[in-house]
Amino acid sequence: MKARTAWIWPLVAALLIGWVGVSLAQNSSGGAFVPGNDYIVSGQWTWRIGLTPWVIEGATEDTFETRITFAEPTADRTYTIPNATSGAFVFSTLTTNAGDIVNSIWGVSNGLVFEGATADAFEITIAPANVTADVTLTLPLSGAAAASFMISALTTNSVNVANSIWGISNALAFGGATGADGFEIQLTPADVGADRVVTIPDMGAASALVASTLTTNATDAANSVWATSNNMVFEGLTADAYETLFTPVDPTVGDTTISLPNTAGIGVSMFFSTLTTNTIDAANAIWGVSNGLVFEGATGGADAFETTLTVTDPTGDATITLPNQTGTVLLSGATANNGVIGFTRQTAAIAGATQAIALTATSVSITCAAAADVATITGGVAGTRIRIENFHSDCTLTDDETPTEANAIE
Repeated sequence: MKARTAWIWPLVAALLIGWVGVSLAQNSSGGAFVPGNDYIVSGQWTWRIGLTPWVIEGATEDTFETRITFAEPTADRTYTIPNATSGAFVFSTLTTNAGDIVNSIWGVSNGLVFEGATADAFEITIAPANVTADVTLTLPLSGAAAASFMISALTTNSVNVANSIWGISNALAFGGATGADGFEIQLTPADVGADRVVTIPDMGAASALVASTLTTNATDAANSVWATSNNMVFEGLTADAYETLFTPVDPTVGDTTISLPNTAGIGVSMFFSTLTTNTIDAANAIWGVSNGLVFEGATGGADAFETTLTVTDPTGDATITLPNQTGTVLLSGATANNGVIGFTRQTAAIAGATQAIALTATSVSITCAAAADVATITGGVAGTRIRIENFHSDCTLTDDETPTEANAIE
């Protein structure tokens, strides 16, 4: 009996599997594949139930499964699994994620589209350029703070590309008009001990930063130069509390240009004044003109009269020394005035006799013919220095005063 009925069980199993396959291939309310078997499904399968048709157990048969479900369609939808060696789906926690849906993200040809908070016709698309080698873009850890990308209107912006800007360690690199030449300008901040804000002001016109070759240039740093309100500040060699401030007076008429001349490599210093209002035509001011210094005097812009100190074109080095003495400068061509004698010149010749010379000038040229000649000076103003020129060494000079120099008497 057993031998005659042994063939029945394989037949029943085959019929049962066939019945299950037929049931699944129909528009049925559900079905199941026999575990541990491979199935090749062809044709079009349609489920008409509200629950998910696909439950995937995974490697472990337990109470945790993956369900694939679909939202209620309002038209036919087709999802294509591409022909790829391997891969994974990009998932979203937004259960309504779809094209043109609020806050959705979806793919387009060579791009990702971000809808944004408003479902409209405006989206942000991230699209990479066509690369010639593998490129990795890393999103850094920004800590707990929210952050944004730095974007560029230059669609070709990249490393070593003309007019590009990119980041390097602690710096921004500017490629300039010639990108692929290997030369860039790097904007690099020093390591700070607190938050710093560097403000680029609204110049209202094309302008440039003032740069320094001193890489440690900063406020109160040795040899630094920096700006304060209406000032340029020079620290000097020692980083202390003492600086030199270069401060212009508020101009009232037109632009003013102060030129530093080309001194041909010779070290020079500026000419300073303790008169803070020192300027052209200002009372008590002194300023330079071509080959001269101009002294305004006590009356400034109210008149057009100044004293100009100028020099004749020298043919050799000349030194004019002002003595350590209080007095008034005597000028050539001047005459006696209130006891002051100006520089004038007279000549006298002594020929074999004693001759009196009445002084009428401040400079006297005396010519002696022989040692017996005697020159006697008379006249003049007491206390005035008289210079005797060309005085023969054999001559005799007499005067009521005692000569203080070989060629001068008081």
